[in-house]
Amino acid sequence: MEMSCNRTPKSQTLNHQRQVVLVRHESGRVYAMKSLKKSEIVEKAQTENSISERHVLSDSHHPFMVRLHYAFQTPSRLYLVCFHK
Repeated sequence: MEMSCNRTPKSQTLNHQRQVVLVRHESGRVYAMKSLKKSEIVEKAQTENSISERHVLSDSHHPFMVRLHYAFQTPSRLYLVCFHK
C-alpha cells in the first residue's frame, strides 16, 4: 500500500516526540497518521507502551476507538496509520 503524505490542514502536535496529521491516500480516503520518535521512546522507557498501543489499535472493534490500518517504521520514527471517520 502506498500512502502519499498530502497533509490536510489539520495537524496536531502532541509533544516533541509525537505528532498526528491527517493524510490522504491516492484513492481519496483520509487517514490519521501518528508519528513517534524512536529515540524518545527508548529514552523515556516507553517501549512497552508503544507496542501495547499498536496492539490495542489493531485489535479494537469499538465504535469510539480508531482502528489501526497500517504501521511502518523508518530508522528514526514509528508510524501508526489509523482509519479516520
